[in-house]
Amino acid sequence: MLRRPAPDILPTVTRHLTLLIPGLLDTPAAPLSHLLRSLGTQLPPLSALRYLLSRARLSVAKKNILDLLADVLAIPGNPPPWAALALRGDEGAPGSDYWLNLEPVVLQPDRDCLRLVACGELALSADQAAALVSELNDYLRVDGLTLEAPRPGRWYLRLPADPQITTVPAQQALGADVAEIMPYGKQQAFWRRLINELQMVLHASPVNQQRLTDGLPAINSVWPWGGGALTTPVWHSPYQILFAGSAVMRGIAACTAAQVLPVADDGEELLAAMPAEARALAMLPGDFSLSTHGDPMHWLGIMDSLERAWFEPLLSALKSGNLRGLTLLFADGREFSLTPAQLRRWWRRVRPLEAWL
Repeated sequence: MLRRPAPDILPTVTRHLTLLIPGLLDTPAAPLSHLLRSLGTQLPPLSALRYLLSRARLSVAKKNILDLLADVLAIPGNPPPWAALALRGDEGAPGSDYWLNLEPVVLQPDRDCLRLVACGELALSADQAAALVSELNDYLRVDGLTLEAPRPGRWYLRLPADPQITTVPAQQALGADVAEIMPYGKQQAFWRRLINELQMVLHASPVNQQRLTDGLPAINSVWPWGGGALTTPVWHSPYQILFAGSAVMRGIAACTAAQVLPVADDGEELLAAMPAEARALAMLPGDFSLSTHGDPMHWLGIMDSLERAWFEPLLSALKSGNLRGLTLLFADGREFSLTPAQLRRWWRRVRPLEAWL
């Protein structure tokens, strides 16, 4: 008796993707509508994004992007030790010491205040960063502090103990009057004085004089934030794969044994890199708010590109069952979760994007 060949057994698809999109829904609807009318244009259709948002289950859990990351990745600590995690991601050795991000920033006068207008890489070369850090360390070591810069734009300050201050992340401080968001707490007087004195060191640096000659902004201050000690160097995360390029995400992956992959160019490429049973988190690089990009027409083009590269393929994957769960996270704390079954909730009409802004 002839036997039929056994059919190929396909793996059960249970893959779930959490996609974090900084700034995408941060633009208020009324000012946006007025701006678009004045330009004689309108939002692109964004049919897939609107479909996903309208059929999803909405919850609001946190208030900013770091709180979101801490929640979904189950990071220990309140608040988590962001600086120590980033140092780990930059292949440093945080150990159990207390670390602060001491981020190089640009302050700019604005009438009767100073505003933080730029942070991050700031076109700093490795030689410039090394020179600035050396000058700052000559001053810091008097107080038992040590500054390290494994990357030109990422500086980490090692402290002998908890500084007992509350800080605001540099990205969150962009555009703010720095007098209103300086470190506060039991040791605030020391830290405010220290920042002022480090500003004087930076002002006198030959590096900044050369940057001004080259048409680059002077690194005229530093910004402390994200302090903590990595007292729990290993913990369990619900994700096996992290698609991200930031130092913090690499540090989290090192502590959770998650695999780190570069963010794909689009949703189709990302899903192809995910095993059938994986849970993954992807954080799209950049900030997708209109205020960050400035030019409305350029921003509209970015929205249209996101639709075609990400939302259309992910919606298609949900409909086909190639993706069993999708969660869209936004920096204001909103979480949109849906499954293939939830896509069939026909009674939920597809709303215009302005309803979610």
